Amino acid sequence: MFGSQKINVRPRDADKVEWFTADFETPGSDDLCFLTTATPDEVVAHLNACGVAIEEGPVRKQGARGTLRSVYCRDPDGSLIEISSYEDGVS
Repeated sequence: MFGSQKINVRPRDADKVEWFTADFETPGSDDLCFLTTATPDEVVAHLNACGVAIEEGPVRKQGARGTLRSVYCRDPDGSLIEISSYEDGVS
């Protein structure tokens, strides 16, 4: 953690079940997380309206500043994208 930011780097021995990231797992790879003030339901509705497949979520995850509600999808290259909002309204 760096102030209000957090970077998760894929462990070398992680499998796809415990660390589902890019379609092509590479040790040390990272993923993007975007914070939003939108609710998880609004994120899901927007992604569905745009025809974006949801990989997982909404689910609770631990963020740098508290508990997040996260929705996961993939970019055109297959990299995992997390769209999250803090449960307590912290932004």
